[in-house]
Amino acid sequence: MVGQLLYCEPLWRLTVSVVTSVNLVNHVGQNCYCTPGYKAIAGWTTSGSFYNSPCLAVECPEYSRGYSVPDGCECFPGYTGEVSAISASPYYMSSCSTAPCPPHSTGVNVVTGCSCNAGYSGNVVMSRRPNRYYEGECVAVSCPANTVGSTVPKGCPCAPGYSGSVGGTTSSPFYSGSCSALSCPANSAGTSVPHGCLCNSGYSGRVFPIQGSPYYSGLCCRNCACPENSQGFNVPMGCECNLGYSGSVAVSTSAPFYSGSCAAVACPANSVGTSVGAGCSCTSGYLGRVTAIQASPFYSGSCCQNCACPVNSQGFSVPMGCQCNPGYSGSVVATTSAPFYSSSCSAVPCPANSVGSSVPDGCSCNAGYAGPVAGTTSTPFYTACRAVPCPVNSWGEGLPTGCWCNPAFRGYIVSIQGSPFYSGSCARIR
Repeated sequence: MVGQLLYCEPLWRLTVSVVTSVNLVNHVGQNCYCTPGYKAIAGWTTSGSFYNSPCLAVECPEYSRGYSVPDGCECFPGYTGEVSAISASPYYMSSCSTAPCPPHSTGVNVVTGCSCNAGYSGNVVMSRRPNRYYEGECVAVSCPANTVGSTVPKGCPCAPGYSGSVGGTTSSPFYSGSCSALSCPANSAGTSVPHGCLCNSGYSGRVFPIQGSPYYSGLCCRNCACPENSQGFNVPMGCECNLGYSGSVAVSTSAPFYSGSCAAVACPANSVGTSVGAGCSCTSGYLGRVTAIQASPFYSGSCCQNCACPVNSQGFSVPMGCQCNPGYSGSVVATTSAPFYSSSCSAVPCPANSVGSSVPDGCSCNAGYAGPVAGTTSTPFYTACRAVPCPVNSWGEGLPTGCWCNPAFRGYIVSIQGSPFYSGSCARIR
Protein backbone atom coordinates (compact mmCIF):
# COMPACT_ATOMS: atom_id res chain seq x y z
CA MET A 1 0.00 0.00 0.00
CA VAL A 2 1.22 3.54 -0.71
CA GLY A 3 1.43 5.46 2.53
CA GLN A 4 1.40 9.12 3.40
CA LEU A 5 3.99 8.83 6.21
CA LEU A 6 6.69 11.18 4.91
CA TYR A 7 8.85 13.04 7.35
CA CYS A 8 10.33 16.40 6.30
CA GLU A 9 12.86 18.52 8.17
CA PRO A 10 12.44 22.31 7.99
CA LEU A 11 15.43 23.95 6.40
CA TRP A 12 16.32 25.75 9.61
CA ARG A 13 16.46 22.36 11.47
CA LEU A 14 18.31 20.41 8.78
CA THR A 15 21.81 19.75 10.05
CA VAL A 16 24.64 17.41 9.10
CA SER A 17 23.76 15.14 12.01
CA VAL A 18 20.15 14.81 10.80
CA VAL A 19 21.09 13.96 7.24
CA THR A 20 23.70 11.39 8.22
CA SER A 21 21.29 9.65 10.59
CA VAL A 22 18.87 8.82 7.73
CA ASN A 23 19.29 5.88 5.37
CA LEU A 24 19.99 7.68 2.09
CA VAL A 25 18.31 4.93 0.07
CA ASN A 26 15.08 5.74 1.95
CA HIS A 27 15.64 9.48 1.54
CA VAL A 28 13.07 11.50 -0.40
CA GLY A 29 14.26 14.82 -1.65
CA GLN A 30 16.58 17.10 0.15
CA ASN A 31 14.78 17.38 3.47
CA CYS A 32 12.42 14.33 3.68
CA TYR A 33 12.64 10.55 4.35
CA CYS A 34 10.18 7.67 4.92
CA THR A 35 9.32 6.67 8.50
CA PRO A 36 10.37 3.16 9.86
CA GLY A 37 8.63 0.30 8.07
CA TYR A 38 8.21 2.28 4.81
CA LYS A 39 10.50 2.31 1.78
CA ALA A 40 10.98 5.16 -0.76
CA ILE A 41 9.45 4.80 -4.21
CA ALA A 42 11.63 5.59 -7.23
CA GLY A 43 10.30 8.23 -9.65
CA TRP A 44 8.33 10.33 -7.19
CA THR A 45 7.07 13.74 -8.39
CA THR A 46 6.25 17.02 -6.79
CA SER A 47 3.68 19.67 -7.50
CA GLY A 48 4.48 22.89 -5.77
CA SER A 49 5.09 21.96 -2.12
CA PHE A 50 3.23 18.58 -2.35
CA TYR A 51 4.64 15.11 -2.96
CA ASN A 52 2.93 12.28 -4.82
CA SER A 53 3.02 9.47 -2.15
CA PRO A 54 6.76 8.58 -2.28
CA CYS A 55 6.67 5.97 0.65
CA LEU A 56 5.40 2.35 0.45
CA ALA A 57 4.57 0.16 3.50
CA VAL A 58 6.75 -2.97 3.64
CA GLU A 59 5.02 -6.36 3.74
CA CYS A 60 5.41 -8.66 6.78
CA PRO A 61 8.56 -10.80 6.45
CA GLU A 62 8.91 -14.58 6.23
CA TYR A 63 7.47 -16.65 9.13
CA SER A 64 5.21 -13.76 10.21
CA ARG A 65 1.72 -12.49 9.42
CA GLY A 66 -0.06 -9.14 9.36
CA TYR A 67 -1.14 -6.33 6.95
CA SER A 68 2.27 -4.64 6.83
CA VAL A 69 5.31 -3.89 8.99
CA PRO A 70 4.01 -0.44 10.06
CA ASP A 71 0.61 -1.98 10.92
CA GLY A 72 2.32 -4.70 12.96
CA CYS A 73 3.44 -8.26 12.26
CA GLU A 74 3.39 -11.29 14.55
CA CYS A 75 5.32 -14.52 14.20
CA PHE A 76 3.46 -17.56 12.83
CA PRO A 77 1.99 -20.04 15.32
CA GLY A 78 4.78 -22.24 16.66
CA TYR A 79 7.39 -19.53 16.14
CA THR A 80 9.08 -17.39 18.76
CA GLY A 81 10.37 -13.83 18.32
CA GLU A 82 9.03 -10.50 17.10
CA VAL A 83 9.04 -8.11 14.12
CA SER A 84 9.88 -4.41 14.54
CA ALA A 85 10.04 -1.55 12.02
CA ILE A 86 13.34 0.19 11.23
CA SER A 87 14.43 2.94 8.80
CA ALA A 88 17.20 0.97 7.08
CA SER A 89 16.69 -1.70 4.42
CA PRO A 90 14.93 -4.12 4.59
CA TYR A 91 12.94 -1.73 6.86
CA TYR A 92 12.18 -4.36 9.52
CA MET A 93 14.02 -6.47 12.07
CA SER A 94 12.67 -10.03 12.52
CA SER A 95 13.63 -12.75 15.03
CA CYS A 96 10.86 -15.23 14.17
CA SER A 97 12.17 -18.77 14.52
CA THR A 98 10.63 -22.17 15.25
CA ALA A 99 9.93 -22.81 18.94
CA PRO A 100 11.63 -25.86 20.46
CA CYS A 101 9.55 -28.71 21.83
CA PRO A 102 8.55 -28.08 25.48
CA PRO A 103 9.80 -30.11 28.47
CA HIS A 104 9.08 -33.85 28.55
CA SER A 105 8.44 -33.99 24.80
CA THR A 106 10.45 -35.04 21.74
CA GLY A 107 10.63 -33.54 18.24
CA VAL A 108 12.55 -31.07 16.08
CA ASN A 109 10.31 -28.14 16.97
CA VAL A 110 6.69 -27.19 17.64
CA VAL A 111 5.98 -26.52 13.94
CA THR A 112 7.05 -29.97 12.74
CA GLY A 113 5.42 -31.64 15.75
CA CYS A 114 6.23 -32.70 19.33
CA SER A 115 5.34 -36.01 21.00
CA CYS A 116 5.22 -36.59 24.75
CA ASN A 117 8.04 -38.74 26.08
CA ALA A 118 7.42 -42.28 27.30
CA GLY A 119 5.53 -42.24 30.59
CA TYR A 120 3.96 -38.83 29.91
CA SER A 121 0.43 -38.10 28.73
CA GLY A 122 -0.82 -35.03 26.88
CA ASN A 123 -0.67 -33.22 23.55
CA VAL A 124 1.41 -30.32 22.22
CA VAL A 125 0.11 -28.21 19.28
CA MET A 126 0.91 -24.81 17.80
CA SER A 127 -0.82 -21.94 19.55
CA ARG A 128 -2.96 -19.32 17.77
CA ARG A 129 -2.83 -16.94 20.73
CA PRO A 130 -0.37 -14.01 20.86
CA ASN A 131 2.84 -14.62 22.78
CA ARG A 132 2.04 -18.32 23.03
CA TYR A 133 4.11 -20.69 20.92
CA TYR A 134 2.25 -23.90 21.77
CA GLU A 135 -0.80 -25.24 23.61
CA GLY A 136 -0.92 -28.24 25.92
CA GLU A 137 1.69 -29.99 28.03
CA CYS A 138 3.11 -33.41 28.84
CA VAL A 139 2.25 -34.66 32.34
CA ALA A 140 3.99 -37.54 34.10
CA VAL A 141 1.70 -40.55 34.57
CA SER A 142 1.30 -41.85 38.14
CA CYS A 143 2.63 -45.29 39.03
CA PRO A 144 0.00 -48.03 38.63
CA ALA A 145 -1.34 -50.38 41.30
CA ASN A 146 0.98 -52.74 43.20
CA THR A 147 4.03 -50.54 42.63
CA VAL A 148 5.96 -48.08 44.72
CA GLY A 149 7.09 -44.71 43.38
CA SER A 150 5.51 -41.44 42.35
CA THR A 151 5.48 -41.40 38.52
CA VAL A 152 6.33 -43.70 35.62
CA PRO A 153 9.24 -41.57 34.33
CA LYS A 154 10.89 -41.67 37.78
CA GLY A 155 10.43 -45.42 37.99
CA CYS A 156 7.79 -47.72 39.47
CA PRO A 157 9.35 -50.83 41.05
CA CYS A 158 6.98 -53.54 42.15
CA ALA A 159 5.88 -53.38 45.79
CA PRO A 160 7.32 -55.95 48.22
CA GLY A 161 5.88 -59.39 47.50
CA TYR A 162 4.99 -58.54 43.89
CA SER A 163 6.85 -59.73 40.78
CA GLY A 164 7.01 -58.05 37.38
CA SER A 165 8.07 -54.70 35.97
CA VAL A 166 6.58 -51.43 34.73
CA GLY A 167 8.08 -49.22 32.01
CA GLY A 168 6.99 -46.08 30.18
CA THR A 169 5.42 -46.03 26.69
CA THR A 170 4.21 -43.28 24.34
CA SER A 171 0.65 -44.61 23.94
CA SER A 172 -2.19 -44.89 26.45
CA PRO A 173 -2.02 -45.83 29.30
CA PHE A 174 1.59 -44.63 28.78
CA TYR A 175 3.17 -47.59 30.57
CA SER A 176 3.55 -51.30 29.95
CA GLY A 177 3.88 -54.27 32.26
CA SER A 178 2.34 -55.02 35.64
CA CYS A 179 3.13 -56.36 39.10
CA SER A 180 1.49 -59.59 40.30
CA ALA A 181 1.20 -60.86 43.86
CA LEU A 182 3.44 -63.86 44.56
CA SER A 183 1.85 -67.03 45.91
CA CYS A 184 2.80 -68.22 49.38
CA PRO A 185 5.91 -70.48 49.28
CA ALA A 186 6.17 -74.14 50.26
CA ASN A 187 4.94 -75.22 53.67
CA SER A 188 2.91 -72.02 54.15
CA ALA A 189 -0.62 -70.89 53.45
CA GLY A 190 -2.32 -67.56 52.73
CA THR A 191 -3.77 -65.41 49.95
CA SER A 192 -0.35 -64.26 48.73
CA VAL A 193 3.01 -63.10 50.01
CA PRO A 194 2.05 -59.39 50.21
CA HIS A 195 -1.21 -60.27 51.98
CA GLY A 196 0.53 -62.57 54.47
CA CYS A 197 1.59 -66.21 54.69
CA LEU A 198 1.51 -68.45 57.79
CA CYS A 199 3.54 -71.62 58.27
CA ASN A 200 1.55 -74.84 58.03
CA SER A 201 0.89 -76.98 61.10
CA GLY A 202 4.09 -78.69 62.24
CA TYR A 203 6.31 -76.11 60.57
CA SER A 204 8.02 -73.11 62.12
CA GLY A 205 9.42 -69.95 60.61
CA ARG A 206 8.32 -66.72 59.04
CA VAL A 207 7.62 -65.42 55.53
CA PHE A 208 7.56 -61.71 54.77
CA PRO A 209 7.55 -59.77 51.48
CA ILE A 210 10.61 -58.03 50.02
CA GLN A 211 11.46 -56.26 46.76
CA GLY A 212 13.46 -58.24 44.24
CA SER A 213 13.58 -61.96 43.49
CA PRO A 214 12.42 -64.24 45.08
CA TYR A 215 10.13 -61.44 46.45
CA TYR A 216 10.02 -62.91 49.96
CA SER A 217 12.45 -63.79 52.72
CA GLY A 218 12.27 -66.46 55.36
CA LEU A 219 10.76 -69.92 55.08
CA CYS A 220 8.75 -72.53 56.92
CA CYS A 221 10.58 -75.72 57.92
CA ARG A 222 10.29 -78.63 60.37
CA ASN A 223 13.88 -78.77 61.63
CA CYS A 224 15.43 -75.35 61.21
CA ALA A 225 16.98 -74.51 64.56
CA CYS A 226 19.99 -72.20 64.51
CA PRO A 227 23.14 -74.17 63.57
CA GLU A 228 26.11 -74.90 65.80
CA ASN A 229 27.88 -71.92 67.42
CA SER A 230 24.97 -69.57 66.68
CA GLN A 231 21.95 -68.37 68.60
CA GLY A 232 18.39 -67.30 67.82
CA PHE A 233 14.82 -68.67 67.76
CA ASN A 234 15.34 -70.48 64.43
CA VAL A 235 16.86 -69.92 60.99
CA PRO A 236 13.83 -68.14 59.47
CA MET A 237 13.57 -65.84 62.46
CA GLY A 238 17.30 -65.08 62.27
CA CYS A 239 20.47 -66.49 63.79
CA GLU A 240 23.66 -64.73 64.83
CA CYS A 241 27.03 -66.12 65.78
CA ASN A 242 27.76 -66.65 69.45
CA LEU A 243 30.07 -64.27 71.29
CA GLY A 244 33.67 -64.86 70.21
CA TYR A 245 32.71 -66.51 66.91
CA SER A 246 33.08 -65.02 63.44
CA GLY A 247 30.85 -65.57 60.41
CA SER A 248 27.15 -65.33 59.58
CA VAL A 249 24.05 -67.46 59.04
CA ALA A 250 21.68 -66.63 56.18
CA VAL A 251 18.34 -68.18 55.19
CA SER A 252 18.17 -70.31 52.04
CA THR A 253 15.22 -71.98 50.34
CA SER A 254 16.72 -75.47 50.13
CA ALA A 255 17.89 -77.93 52.79
CA PRO A 256 19.42 -77.38 55.30
CA PHE A 257 17.66 -74.01 54.77
CA TYR A 258 20.66 -71.91 55.74
CA SER A 259 24.08 -70.97 54.40
CA GLY A 260 27.23 -69.85 56.19
CA SER A 261 28.74 -70.88 59.50
CA CYS A 262 30.24 -69.53 62.71
CA ALA A 263 33.91 -70.23 63.44
CA ALA A 264 35.66 -69.95 66.78
CA VAL A 265 38.15 -67.07 67.03
CA ALA A 266 41.60 -67.97 68.37
CA CYS A 267 42.84 -66.38 71.60
CA PRO A 268 44.79 -63.19 70.89
CA ALA A 269 48.49 -62.54 71.54
CA ASN A 270 49.86 -63.13 75.05
CA SER A 271 46.85 -65.23 76.05
CA VAL A 272 46.07 -68.95 76.13
CA GLY A 273 42.89 -70.97 75.74
CA THR A 274 40.88 -73.05 73.27
CA SER A 275 39.22 -70.00 71.70
CA VAL A 276 37.81 -66.60 72.57
CA GLY A 277 34.34 -68.11 72.93
CA ALA A 278 35.61 -70.83 75.29
CA GLY A 279 37.69 -68.32 77.26
CA CYS A 280 41.24 -66.94 77.16
CA SER A 281 43.65 -66.23 80.05
CA CYS A 282 46.70 -63.99 79.99
CA THR A 283 49.97 -65.90 79.91
CA SER A 284 52.39 -65.76 82.83
CA GLY A 285 53.88 -62.30 83.33
CA TYR A 286 51.08 -60.53 81.48
CA LEU A 287 48.14 -58.60 82.84
CA GLY A 288 44.76 -57.98 81.34
CA ARG A 289 41.51 -59.57 80.31
CA VAL A 290 40.03 -60.93 77.08
CA THR A 291 36.23 -60.76 76.70
CA ALA A 292 34.20 -62.34 73.87
CA ILE A 293 31.99 -59.96 71.84
CA GLN A 294 29.93 -60.29 68.63
CA ALA A 295 31.56 -57.58 66.50
CA SER A 296 34.95 -57.87 64.80
CA PRO A 297 37.58 -58.67 66.07
CA PHE A 298 35.11 -60.64 68.26
CA TYR A 299 36.91 -59.88 71.52
CA SER A 300 37.76 -56.88 73.63
CA GLY A 301 40.67 -56.24 75.96
CA SER A 302 44.25 -57.50 75.74
CA CYS A 303 47.11 -58.99 77.70
CA CYS A 304 50.24 -56.90 78.20
CA GLN A 305 53.31 -56.70 80.44
CA ASN A 306 53.40 -52.96 80.98
CA CYS A 307 49.81 -51.87 80.79
CA ALA A 308 49.26 -49.82 83.91
CA CYS A 309 46.72 -47.06 83.60
CA PRO A 310 48.27 -44.11 81.71
CA VAL A 311 49.04 -40.66 83.11
CA ASN A 312 46.07 -38.70 84.45
CA SER A 313 44.01 -41.89 84.94
CA GLN A 314 43.50 -44.52 87.64
CA GLY A 315 42.62 -48.22 87.85
CA PHE A 316 44.22 -51.68 88.17
CA SER A 317 45.37 -51.91 84.53
CA VAL A 318 44.25 -50.93 81.03
CA PRO A 319 42.63 -54.30 80.25
CA MET A 320 40.85 -54.30 83.63
CA GLY A 321 39.66 -50.74 83.08
CA CYS A 322 40.94 -47.21 83.74
CA GLN A 323 39.11 -43.97 84.32
CA CYS A 324 40.36 -40.40 84.18
CA ASN A 325 41.48 -38.88 87.49
CA PRO A 326 39.14 -36.48 89.28
CA GLY A 327 39.14 -33.12 87.50
CA TYR A 328 39.96 -34.70 84.13
CA SER A 329 37.53 -35.34 81.27
CA GLY A 330 37.85 -38.07 78.64
CA SER A 331 38.28 -41.83 78.66
CA VAL A 332 40.80 -44.65 78.44
CA VAL A 333 40.04 -47.46 75.96
CA ALA A 334 41.97 -50.72 75.60
CA THR A 335 43.35 -51.50 72.14
CA THR A 336 44.94 -54.59 70.61
CA SER A 337 48.24 -52.95 69.59
CA ALA A 338 50.97 -51.11 71.51
CA PRO A 339 50.67 -49.17 73.77
CA PHE A 340 47.41 -51.16 74.18
CA TYR A 341 45.33 -48.13 75.09
CA SER A 342 43.94 -44.89 73.74
CA SER A 343 43.60 -42.06 76.26
CA SER A 344 41.89 -38.68 76.01
CA CYS A 345 42.11 -37.61 79.67
CA SER A 346 42.62 -33.85 79.85
CA ALA A 347 42.47 -31.31 82.68
CA VAL A 348 39.18 -29.44 83.05
CA PRO A 349 39.50 -25.62 83.20
CA CYS A 350 38.46 -23.82 86.38
CA PRO A 351 34.67 -23.31 86.36
CA ALA A 352 32.70 -20.08 86.48
CA ASN A 353 33.10 -17.86 89.55
CA SER A 354 36.60 -19.17 90.26
CA VAL A 355 40.20 -18.42 89.30
CA GLY A 356 43.09 -20.75 88.45
CA SER A 357 44.50 -22.67 85.50
CA SER A 358 42.62 -25.98 85.88
CA VAL A 359 40.69 -28.09 88.38
CA PRO A 360 43.60 -30.52 89.02
CA ASP A 361 46.04 -27.60 89.59
CA GLY A 362 43.59 -25.91 91.95
CA CYS A 363 40.86 -23.29 91.64
CA SER A 364 39.90 -20.58 94.17
CA CYS A 365 36.35 -19.25 94.41
CA ASN A 366 35.91 -15.56 93.63
CA ALA A 367 35.12 -13.07 96.40
CA GLY A 368 31.65 -13.71 97.80
CA TYR A 369 31.58 -17.34 96.67
CA ALA A 370 32.01 -20.44 98.83
CA GLY A 371 33.70 -23.61 97.69
CA PRO A 372 35.82 -25.53 97.47
CA VAL A 373 36.30 -26.48 93.79
CA ALA A 374 37.12 -30.19 93.92
CA GLY A 375 37.70 -32.62 91.09
CA THR A 376 35.24 -35.47 90.46
CA THR A 377 35.17 -38.44 88.04
CA SER A 378 31.73 -37.67 86.58
CA THR A 379 30.42 -34.78 84.48
CA PRO A 380 31.17 -31.88 84.89
CA PHE A 381 34.24 -33.32 86.73
CA TYR A 382 34.23 -30.69 89.51
CA THR A 383 32.17 -29.21 92.32
CA ALA A 384 31.17 -25.59 91.69
CA CYS A 385 31.44 -22.35 93.68
CA ARG A 386 28.16 -21.12 95.17
CA ALA A 387 27.14 -17.55 95.94
CA VAL A 388 27.05 -16.71 99.68
CA PRO A 389 23.83 -15.01 100.88
CA CYS A 390 23.90 -11.57 102.50
CA PRO A 391 24.75 -11.69 106.24
CA VAL A 392 22.46 -10.75 109.15
CA ASN A 393 20.98 -7.22 109.18
CA SER A 394 21.64 -6.73 105.45
CA TRP A 395 19.76 -7.29 102.23
CA GLY A 396 20.55 -8.14 98.57
CA GLU A 397 20.65 -11.13 96.21
CA GLY A 398 23.99 -12.27 97.61
CA LEU A 399 27.55 -11.20 98.37
CA PRO A 400 28.75 -11.32 94.73
CA THR A 401 26.16 -8.74 93.58
CA GLY A 402 26.28 -6.62 96.73
CA CYS A 403 24.66 -6.35 100.17
CA TRP A 404 23.31 -3.23 101.91
CA CYS A 405 22.40 -2.60 105.56
CA ASN A 406 18.73 -2.87 106.46
CA PRO A 407 16.74 0.27 107.43
CA ALA A 408 17.71 1.51 110.96
CA PHE A 409 21.14 -0.18 110.50
CA ARG A 410 24.38 1.27 109.22
CA GLY A 411 27.78 -0.11 108.25
CA TYR A 412 29.16 -1.84 105.21
CA ILE A 413 29.49 -5.34 103.72
CA VAL A 414 32.41 -6.16 101.37
CA SER A 415 32.89 -9.52 99.61
CA ILE A 416 36.22 -11.29 100.21
CA GLN A 417 37.79 -14.66 99.44
CA GLY A 418 37.77 -17.19 102.27
CA SER A 419 35.36 -17.79 105.12
CA PRO A 420 33.15 -16.00 106.12
CA PHE A 421 33.47 -14.54 102.55
CA TYR A 422 32.76 -10.94 103.64
CA SER A 423 34.12 -8.22 105.90
CA GLY A 424 32.25 -5.52 107.80
CA SER A 425 28.88 -5.59 109.53
CA CYS A 426 25.61 -3.69 109.97
CA ALA A 427 24.89 -2.21 113.44
CA ARG A 428 21.61 -0.71 114.69
CA ILE A 429 21.54 3.06 114.76
CA ARG A 430 21.06 4.30 118.37
